[in-house]
Amino acid sequence: MTFTGNELAAILKLGKMMAKADGRIDESEKMVLTNELLRFGVQRNHISALEELGNSMGPEGLLNTVLAMNDEQKKYVTAYLGVILAIDNDIDDAEMRLWSMVTMLCDLPKMTIGEALRFLDSL
Repeated sequence: MTFTGNELAAILKLGKMMAKADGRIDESEKMVLTNELLRFGVQRNHISALEELGNSMGPEGLLNTVLAMNDEQKKYVTAYLGVILAIDNDIDDAEMRLWSMVTMLCDLPKMTIGEALRFLDSL
Protein backbone atom coordinates (compact mmCIF):
# COMPACT_ATOMS: atom_id res chain seq x y z
CA MET A 1 0.00 0.00 0.00
CA THR A 2 1.31 3.43 -0.89
CA PHE A 3 0.14 6.97 -0.26
CA THR A 4 0.83 10.28 -1.99
CA GLY A 5 2.29 13.20 -0.08
CA ASN A 6 -1.15 14.81 0.15
CA GLU A 7 -2.66 11.59 1.47
CA LEU A 8 0.07 11.21 4.09
CA ALA A 9 -0.41 14.85 5.13
CA ALA A 10 -4.16 14.26 5.51
CA ILE A 11 -3.58 11.08 7.51
CA LEU A 12 -1.11 12.88 9.78
CA LYS A 13 -3.54 15.75 10.30
CA LEU A 14 -6.33 13.34 11.25
CA GLY A 15 -3.95 11.50 13.55
CA LYS A 16 -2.98 14.69 15.32
CA MET A 17 -6.65 15.62 15.66
CA MET A 18 -7.30 12.23 17.26
CA ALA A 19 -4.31 12.58 19.58
CA LYS A 20 -5.51 16.03 20.69
CA ALA A 21 -9.18 15.02 21.09
CA ASP A 22 -8.79 14.27 24.80
CA GLY A 23 -6.97 17.54 25.45
CA ARG A 24 -3.42 16.20 25.52
CA ILE A 25 -0.97 14.38 23.27
CA ASP A 26 0.64 11.43 25.03
CA GLU A 27 4.18 10.28 24.17
CA SER A 28 2.81 6.96 22.93
CA GLU A 29 0.53 8.85 20.53
CA LYS A 30 3.49 10.88 19.24
CA MET A 31 5.35 7.63 18.67
CA VAL A 32 2.51 6.19 16.56
CA LEU A 33 2.26 9.40 14.53
CA THR A 34 5.97 9.27 13.71
CA ASN A 35 6.41 5.52 13.30
CA GLU A 36 3.54 5.20 10.86
CA LEU A 37 5.07 7.86 8.61
CA LEU A 38 8.40 6.05 8.78
CA ARG A 39 6.62 2.82 7.80
CA PHE A 40 5.70 4.46 4.49
CA GLY A 41 9.21 5.68 3.81
CA VAL A 42 8.93 9.27 5.01
CA GLN A 43 12.30 10.51 6.23
CA ARG A 44 12.34 12.14 9.68
CA ASN A 45 13.51 15.42 8.17
CA HIS A 46 10.41 15.49 5.91
CA ILE A 47 7.82 15.03 8.65
CA SER A 48 7.57 18.76 9.38
CA ALA A 49 6.87 19.44 5.68
CA LEU A 50 4.00 16.93 5.81
CA GLU A 51 2.71 18.61 8.97
CA GLU A 52 2.75 21.98 7.19
CA LEU A 53 0.95 20.52 4.18
CA GLY A 54 -1.68 18.96 6.44
CA ASN A 55 -2.10 22.19 8.39
CA SER A 56 -2.74 24.02 5.13
CA MET A 57 -5.64 21.69 4.29
CA GLY A 58 -9.03 23.02 5.13
CA PRO A 59 -11.80 20.65 6.24
CA GLU A 60 -13.12 20.17 2.71
CA GLY A 61 -9.69 19.39 1.26
CA LEU A 62 -8.92 17.02 4.11
CA LEU A 63 -12.19 15.12 3.72
CA ASN A 64 -11.97 15.00 -0.07
CA THR A 65 -8.42 13.64 0.12
CA VAL A 66 -9.51 10.77 2.35
CA LEU A 67 -12.75 10.17 0.44
CA ALA A 68 -10.74 9.68 -2.76
CA MET A 69 -8.61 6.90 -1.22
CA ASN A 70 -9.17 3.28 -2.22
CA ASP A 71 -10.76 0.77 0.17
CA GLU A 72 -7.47 -0.63 1.48
CA GLN A 73 -6.13 2.87 2.19
CA LYS A 74 -9.37 3.77 3.97
CA LYS A 75 -9.08 0.62 6.06
CA TYR A 76 -5.59 1.75 7.06
CA VAL A 77 -6.88 5.22 8.05
CA THR A 78 -9.60 3.67 10.24
CA ALA A 79 -7.08 1.39 11.94
CA TYR A 80 -4.52 4.18 12.35
CA LEU A 81 -7.04 6.41 14.10
CA GLY A 82 -8.23 3.53 16.26
CA VAL A 83 -4.70 2.76 17.39
CA ILE A 84 -4.04 6.40 18.28
CA LEU A 85 -7.31 6.43 20.19
CA ALA A 86 -6.30 3.39 22.28
CA ILE A 87 -2.50 3.59 22.54
CA ASP A 88 -2.47 5.66 25.74
CA ASN A 89 -4.79 3.15 27.50
CA ASP A 90 -7.32 5.92 28.13
CA ILE A 91 -10.19 5.83 25.65
CA ASP A 92 -11.94 9.16 25.97
CA ASP A 93 -15.51 9.88 24.83
CA ALA A 94 -14.26 12.78 22.69
CA GLU A 95 -11.88 10.42 20.89
CA MET A 96 -14.65 7.89 20.24
CA ARG A 97 -16.94 10.63 18.89
CA LEU A 98 -14.19 11.93 16.60
CA TRP A 99 -13.41 8.42 15.31
CA SER A 100 -17.10 7.84 14.62
CA MET A 101 -17.54 11.21 12.90
CA VAL A 102 -14.45 10.84 10.69
CA THR A 103 -15.51 7.29 9.81
CA MET A 104 -18.91 8.57 8.69
CA LEU A 105 -17.75 11.71 6.87
CA CYS A 106 -14.90 9.98 5.04
CA ASP A 107 -16.84 6.79 4.26
CA LEU A 108 -14.30 4.70 6.17
CA PRO A 109 -14.97 1.08 7.06
CA LYS A 110 -16.14 0.52 10.61
CA MET A 111 -14.00 -1.57 12.92
CA THR A 112 -13.50 -2.19 16.58
CA ILE A 113 -10.43 -1.04 18.45
CA GLY A 114 -9.26 -4.65 18.60
CA GLU A 115 -9.60 -4.95 14.83
CA ALA A 116 -7.69 -1.70 14.39
CA LEU A 117 -4.83 -2.92 16.57
CA ARG A 118 -4.66 -6.27 14.74
CA PHE A 119 -4.79 -4.61 11.31
CA LEU A 120 -1.88 -2.24 11.99
CA ASP A 121 0.08 -5.01 13.67
CA SER A 122 -0.36 -7.19 10.57
CA LEU A 123 1.28 -4.66 8.23
